[in-house]
Amino acid sequence: MLTGEIRDNLLVDELQLGSELNQAVHNGFSSQFSLLVSMLSDDVQDQAWVKDPVVQEKQTEDLREQFALQEPVRLQSEDSDIAKADMLGDYFRQGGMVAVHLLECLSPEPLTLRHPEIPRTVMEQLSPLQQEKIKYENTKGRLVRNPLTAVTPVEMLELVSESRGEEDKRAEFVA
Repeated sequence: MLTGEIRDNLLVDELQLGSELNQAVHNGFSSQFSLLVSMLSDDVQDQAWVKDPVVQEKQTEDLREQFALQEPVRLQSEDSDIAKADMLGDYFRQGGMVAVHLLECLSPEPLTLRHPEIPRTVMEQLSPLQQEKIKYENTKGRLVRNPLTAVTPVEMLELVSESRGEEDKRAEFVA
């Protein structure tokens, strides 16, 4: 799901375009139509009509507390889990597999490791929207913008429309 902050700064769905797609088809501007469609996100979860799942209310009695169970296994790692991975290696060297198995039973490791930094070569291969999503997740919900890319989708459409008008004037001048 996209937050309103990302949706306000990046072109994601056709609702943000308004009637630009219809006008491009009606006027026969196939290149403008292709450009606008290519700028849209191809992830269905980015669409405005996709909503977050409804969160069910928590039961009044917590069964984990009632039966004195440990906390569930976390799905993603945190920063403290990197130190724990080093500690597991030490336990393996000192006590063997039995020590590692005992520690894993007492406090299981998360199911997936989350690496805060993605290599630059990988980031360059992603679409701008995917890059913004990753940056947004890594900054814990703060959108950090480059001042050179502070153009809103509406302003970008105006720039495209202005350039189309200049091309029409050049075509009339040549003819």
